[in-house]
Amino acid sequence: MGVSSQPSLAPFSFKDLVKKGAQVETQKSVKSRRRGRILMKRRARLMEGSRRGANKMERRMTKLKRLIPDGERMGLDGLFRKTADYILALQMRVRVMQIMVKVVTASDQ
Repeated sequence: MGVSSQPSLAPFSFKDLVKKGAQVETQKSVKSRRRGRILMKRRARLMEGSRRGANKMERRMTKLKRLIPDGERMGLDGLFRKTADYILALQMRVRVMQIMVKVVTASDQ
């Protein structure tokens, strides 16, 4: 048929090659910039999340310090020890009150 086995050599210029190379470079740089922006946003979200967690913890600690007598003066370690002691003291008070209620109701009957 009319198809030759030799590839056709279309005329090209050096300027065309440079333009195509520049287009390829700009496409690559745009993609890499997009990836960089996406990564930066992800990192920012992760950091923001950890800050939120830290803020929650700080708020909880300040609430606990307000609940425990003399808790505002203590460090974290002492605060936890004092909290455990305070819980035990409150449990003991509840037991004493329950015993008192049983005694009072038993004497009324």
